[in-house]
Amino acid sequence: MREFPCTEKASTTVYRAREEIHRIMHRGDDRLLVIVGPCSIHDYDAAIEYASACRHCVCNWNRT
Repeated sequence: MREFPCTEKASTTVYRAREEIHRIMHRGDDRLLVIVGPCSIHDYDAAIEYASACRHCVCNWNRT
């Protein structure tokens, strides 16, 4: 965290997300975990376009 400091809220969000992922992967939670996305973002506009496409997929998936 020294190289990339973050706020307390961001740190808490990451910690909780990792706990939830751990539970899903170790069958303590029956939700489906889907990981998508680039490993890093170099082009802001492309990232926004990609996020919009992912959101569209999630919205379509939630209707099924």
